[in-house]
Amino acid sequence: MLVGGLAMATAAGAIVVNALSFQLGRHPSPIFSKSDGSPRDLGPPAVAPVPPSRPLSATATASVPQPPARVAARDPIADIIRSADTTGSAPAATRPTEARGEPQRIVAAAQRALVKLGYGPIKVDGVFGYETSQAIERFERDRRLATTGELGPRTVRDLTAASGIRVE
Repeated sequence: MLVGGLAMATAAGAIVVNALSFQLGRHPSPIFSKSDGSPRDLGPPAVAPVPPSRPLSATATASVPQPPARVAARDPIADIIRSADTTGSAPAATRPTEARGEPQRIVAAAQRALVKLGYGPIKVDGVFGYETSQAIERFERDRRLATTGELGPRTVRDLTAASGIRVE
């Protein structure tokens, strides 16, 4: 314990002696700065001046080499993510048509039935979108069906029976 305290006192003393005696100039970023004009106040550190640049002539700009164009590397993971088949949860024929954007008769009929039963406001455009999926899920929950948000055979049959609109 005594040896450790003696070593720390010696180190602290060496730091104080170094700071007060052996430093020739001002510290570049002091904690407390004084601007009272004393000899220790040497001002900000000198910065070497940068020589002015001269403008390039017309012939010099033509000869400036251009860096080669970068060729994008193929990323197989990104290709999989960007592809249409990312989950494999449903075959392409039964997926919602939102990605394709094509209106379908069965979807339009289901949308009309859902609006008639009060599961709207959804747009009757024949495109299976987010609002249509949410309306189908609410309908399935109310009828105590398996909540899928898709137009399965049982959902189509119950929609037709409840609304009187033929969904097919």
